[in-house]
Amino acid sequence: MRLSLRFILPLAIVLALLAYGVIPLVDTLTLKWFVRDLDIRSVLIANTMEDALADLITSGSKAKVLAYFHRVLQDERLYAVGFCNTHGRLVHKTLTYPDSITCEGPGSVPPNSMVVLPLNQGPVHVASATIEANGQFLGRLVIVHDMSWVQRR
Repeated sequence: MRLSLRFILPLAIVLALLAYGVIPLVDTLTLKWFVRDLDIRSVLIANTMEDALADLITSGSKAKVLAYFHRVLQDERLYAVGFCNTHGRLVHKTLTYPDSITCEGPGSVPPNSMVVLPLNQGPVHVASATIEANGQFLGRLVIVHDMSWVQRR
């Protein structure tokens, strides 16, 4: 019994220290994996929305654009959607769109890029994609994903 304790106790301590040391590495890798997944998802959403949104923007119907945004927003992890015009003004947005995310200046995301931003309600993944119709630049689509579920895991 004593021989077992002399072997098992140090082994348990070494394994516990090893597990404690690996936790930050696993957290970092998991976060990178989730962000990469949201990057891919954002590109897919932007590519899917581009044609229909371009038609709605050129028609000038704000109600139809907002209805379209609200249909897209039914995805559980998608937090908000907005559209910035060619002058850098946020002209269409869902009700949940954070005021701190702007089209230009501080809090903005450059065209065709993605970042994770800390907000009061938790971190969000923000993607910005250009929208074009017939080769003409119409503006930028801003897609905001909720990342609070990452913290819960």
